[in-house]
This record gives sequence, structure tokens and C-alpha cells, in this order.
Amino acid sequence: MISRTAAGNGALTLLRVAILIGLASAIWIPIGVGVGLRPDLTERVQPIAQFLAAFPANLLFPVAVFFIVHFDLAPGIWLSPLMILGTQWYILFNVIAGASVFPSDFREAAATFAGHSEFRRVQRSGAVP
Repeated sequence: MISRTAAGNGALTLLRVAILIGLASAIWIPIGVGVGLRPDLTERVQPIAQFLAAFPANLLFPVAVFFIVHFDLAPGIWLSPLMILGTQWYILFNVIAGASVFPSDFREAAATFAGHSEFRRVQRSGAVP
């Protein structure tokens, strides 16, 4: 039987992961849409992002643990950002891909008929993973 402590720790981990994915999405979705709408910028940013995504996050774990131990920090808080290092790149890649293939006539119609705020709502629905 699962103890209350294990269930509580599992729920806390789920909450941390959900918050971090939400935070990474809030950061990378606007950037990805901005990059995806500009083909010249996409050609420059995509290879850099792919190179950074290939860097294994596991290599940062010993460095993070050293600083956590050295400065007597709470591991439950300071190791959490390391969990999101791999996920953030998939968010960025999918948003760039979604924004770059968004039909131009949809963009023009949203911009023409409803202005900038409607364009942002239409574009967000087409680019968000």
C-alpha cells in the first residue's frame, strides 16, 4: 500500500512539474510564434536551438548538486528547473513549426477584420502545441 508520504510527495512533484511546464510555455510560446512568423529568423534560430537541445541536461546535474550542497539550498526547489531543461526545447520547436506553417490567408483575415488582438488569438490557437 502506498503511504501518505509517498502520495503527498508524488502530488508535490506533479504540481512542480505542471508549474514548470506552464512557466516554460509562458516563456517559449511567444518567442516561438515571433520566430515562426519570420522565415529569415527561423533559419537562424532553429539550428541554434537544435544545438542547445542536443546538450544533455544530465551534464548539469553534478554542477547543480555541488552548488546546492555548497550553499545549503533546498534540493526540492533548486533541482526542479533541471527537470524542464529537456522539455522546453520541444515546446519551442513545436511552436516554431506551428507558427511557420500557419496559413497566411488566416493571418490576413484576422488582421483585416478584427485587428491585432484577434490576430494574436487566431495565431495562438494555431501555434500552441
